[in-house]
Amino acid sequence: MIEKIHITDLDKLKITTVKQWCVNFTYDGVQYFIHDDSDEDRCMGLYKKPKCNCSERVNGKITLEYPSEFIKLKYSKRKHTSYYNKYNINYSQIDKEYFAIRLTKIGFADGIMEQKVREYDVDKNKLIKN
Repeated sequence: MIEKIHITDLDKLKITTVKQWCVNFTYDGVQYFIHDDSDEDRCMGLYKKPKCNCSERVNGKITLEYPSEFIKLKYSKRKHTSYYNKYNINYSQIDKEYFAIRLTKIGFADGIMEQKVREYDVDKNKLIKN
C-alpha cells in the first residue's frame, strides 16, 4: 500500500540518524526511515517502523538520489568520514524544512510543503524556457 506522511507541523519532525544509505526520523511519534533500496536499479523506499522490531515499506520511488542528500545543515557544513561511512552532524542544525520539502518533492509526504514544491517547480520551468 502506497502511503504518504502528512506533515502539518515541523516541530513534530525529528531526524535521529543520518547515513549515506539511510535516514531515520520520527514524525508525530511514529518512526520512519528512508533507505537506498538499490540492487541494480536506483530506488529509494520509505519505511514505517511499527512498535515491534520489524519494518514495513509504505512507499518507493525510482531515483538517482541518496537518502543523505535530503539532509542540509542550517549553519555549518557536514563532514564526511569515508572510512567509517558516517556523517558527523550536529542534529540540532539539520534544516527540517529542507528535509520536508525533499520528502514532498519525491512523493513520500504531503501537507504544508506542497506549495513550496509547486513554487520551486514553476520557477525551475521559467528558467528552462528562457
